[in-house]
Amino acid sequence: MVFAHLPLQAERIRRRLGPEPLAIYEGSAWRPQLLDADPSLGSRPGTALSRVLAEQPEVRLLPADPVYYQRCWDRILDRLQQMFPGVEDGGPGCAYLDIAGLESLYGGPAGLKRHLREAIADDWRGRWGLGTGKFNARCAAVRSPAGEILRAPSEPAALRTFLAKMPATLLPLDDEAQHLLADFGLNTLGDLAAQPRRALRARLGAPGARAWDLSRGDDSEPLRPLPPAETVSAQLEFPFPAVSVGAFSVGLLTLLQRLYRHPRLAGRAAGHIALTGQISDQPTWSFAYRFRTPVAGAEAACETLLAVLSGREPGPLGLPGPVKDLQVELGQLGPAPTIQGELWSKSRKASLHSAVAGLRRRLPGEALLRVVEVEPWSRIPERRQALVRFTAP
Repeated sequence: MVFAHLPLQAERIRRRLGPEPLAIYEGSAWRPQLLDADPSLGSRPGTALSRVLAEQPEVRLLPADPVYYQRCWDRILDRLQQMFPGVEDGGPGCAYLDIAGLESLYGGPAGLKRHLREAIADDWRGRWGLGTGKFNARCAAVRSPAGEILRAPSEPAALRTFLAKMPATLLPLDDEAQHLLADFGLNTLGDLAAQPRRALRARLGAPGARAWDLSRGDDSEPLRPLPPAETVSAQLEFPFPAVSVGAFSVGLLTLLQRLYRHPRLAGRAAGHIALTGQISDQPTWSFAYRFRTPVAGAEAACETLLAVLSGREPGPLGLPGPVKDLQVELGQLGPAPTIQGELWSKSRKASLHSAVAGLRRRLPGEALLRVVEVEPWSRIPERRQALVRFTAP
């Protein structure tokens, strides 16, 4: 499965843009270069932005947001893992799927195509290819029309003919090797297959020999499925961009309390946490942290994370700007660490826990809340305080 121009698709979906020509740039402010652009512009990634503007002055420019693009791709992989027995990540925009037996199960290519479309959101436009090996399937996906399935031939001679006109840039070679092939005029897989294997091995080593094998359709590399990722995640959007430590802390604690009530975390602890947030007028912010000891409670996780963030620069909690939304993901789930308890439990605390549990069973929804101060100095009343879930100490 191939998603051509993944950054471009992600920006169109996020910003709800029409068919206007777009260009996404990255790099330093004094030397920006192209990351992705509409094919109609005829510009390749790495082109200087000044050249793109000189050729297409009406193009709309967008700054790159690699954290957001990776988050989109991770979501696609998660959906694929839920529907296919084996999924290998081939890098952002490319995934290899184990579909052995699924084609007949779903009633042929049409049923399989319908199943593939259900695996991803409707807004994403993927290309699908079937083949006897991963590289052959990828070449078929690159040649297939958007939203369609193309099968690479299985007969060796027909397969070599099928691959002959494919660009050599599809081969798993580093930039130096790709430039060397271009200097020698080896621009297609057919050009490469016409050369002696020993010559490519002598020039490029083992990668050159493997590239020659792939150009002739000989791909014996097995599928390496992703391990099942046991994670839980939650997201919220702040009513107003969070500019203070208090507002951010309340949002973080609310998400952590929601996650620690998840059935997967019942009686368990999390060893890793990842935060991502949309910053006003800036690329997506991200932060990951591995707890020294797995944490089994929302309050403890929040306290630890805020202490870590407070030591980062610049800005409050190391945030580059006001946070519009926040996503928290807990991973490395496992048994909760054993903590020596008190010999005699305090009756008042036990009574409070019992009363809270009884009220939650009797009252619908989030009936037990408490008021916390967020920005008491704010001129806007709604920003001074917030209601969060009440938890017994």
